[in-house]
Amino acid sequence: MQSMSLSTGDFSVILLYFAVSIGLGLFLSRRGGKSLSEYFLSGRSVPWWLVGTGMVATTFAADTPLFITGVIGTSGISGNWVWWSAAAGGMLTVFFFARLWRRAGVLTDLEFIEIRYTGRAASILRGFKSIYFGLFINCIVMGWVNLAMLGIMRILFPEVDGQLAVTICALVTLAYVAISGLWGVMIADAFQFTVALGGCILLAVFAVQHPRIQAAGGLNAALPAPVYDFLPHFSDTNFWPEQAVPASDVSNAEEEPNIINEANATNEANAADETNTNDGNGLQRIDLWSFLAFILIQWWASWYPGAEPGGGGYIAQRIMSARNERHGLLATLWFVVAHYCVRSWPWIVGAI
Repeated sequence: MQSMSLSTGDFSVILLYFAVSIGLGLFLSRRGGKSLSEYFLSGRSVPWWLVGTGMVATTFAADTPLFITGVIGTSGISGNWVWWSAAAGGMLTVFFFARLWRRAGVLTDLEFIEIRYTGRAASILRGFKSIYFGLFINCIVMGWVNLAMLGIMRILFPEVDGQLAVTICALVTLAYVAISGLWGVMIADAFQFTVALGGCILLAVFAVQHPRIQAAGGLNAALPAPVYDFLPHFSDTNFWPEQAVPASDVSNAEEEPNIINEANATNEANAADETNTNDGNGLQRIDLWSFLAFILIQWWASWYPGAEPGGGGYIAQRIMSARNERHGLLATLWFVVAHYCVRSWPWIVGAI
């Protein structure tokens, strides 16, 4: 894998990013230390736009764009229904549970369990939830996020120990979270989300303007048309055409590899393999039953951080920090829109 060489200006921007994150934590440390309510819930006084931005920023980790790229490389844009289907649970949270979480008046979702249920069974439930989600699930989530960050570090800083770099990032994050509480987390989230989303938009613009894409006649002509389909095809036969676009569109490419010919060559190679269950371009389509499982079952039958049907975890924590029930509802609505509609499309364009 080809490594990058960063200039002094690049390192200055990176150091500035860390300095701003720590500076925000220091600035808000006195406010976060006033009381438990200030530390864990920002005094229940956060406006909806900041609460919602904090939610979507928390789901925006180093691994997320890499995951989207892998999905599109495997199944095209329609492959994203594997996680778009969770929007149903998000909307359920918006219109049925967001107001209730804010109305509960608790510090954490575990406190809600303590109030709602009594007896030995409730104690066992709280203990199980604390250990299972707080330890095991969090370790898995942090593991894949840090693994993605490690891969990025090894490209950006090939001369630096990747594990050391990830450790430094973790310590910086721990520092501003520990000293400022949820106020520092959400203010830093808003700053980091703005920077990250802006970078993704710039990457998408640069990707569209890449010479190979322009030589192919634009983004729509660079790959077979079904790659761009929003909904999956449900035919039992291959729906990917043998010849997606005319090769004449790239006849004047200046010694750049011919994207269309590359795709067609892959198509011919896969078609020759009688045991290949993929489509003609090496992409695995989503069949009807998988799609129905995603939109009818998976969103409510599985648990994933930030996509809990009805809310929970850091989603509930942020709803409870909102100024009132209305702000809690608007925050969750903004999160769902930004998470599933706004944020994903720069990633998709860049991945294509």
